[in-house]
Amino acid sequence: MNYKKQIGNNLIALVLFVALMLPSAVQFFHTLEGHEHNTCKEKATHIHKAETKCEICSLLFSSLDYDIAKQPYLIVPIIFVKVNDTLTF
Repeated sequence: MNYKKQIGNNLIALVLFVALMLPSAVQFFHTLEGHEHNTCKEKATHIHKAETKCEICSLLFSSLDYDIAKQPYLIVPIIFVKVNDTLTF
């Protein structure tokens, strides 16, 4: 009985792993396809019409450049406390 439960857990984990990795795999294989992109050599300011018919090329993926040391909620604020050191009797 425990063996069947372990197989079920492994299958569920495999399905979730595939579901999470599928977008990355699609993007990876898309970069290997080799689209033709022409670069403009004109120096004047102008606008080109987008000729790309690829849906994946128009998506913006988030950057993986993440620096945890620069997060604002991890910076310890400096709190100045005024201490009254004069004693009165």
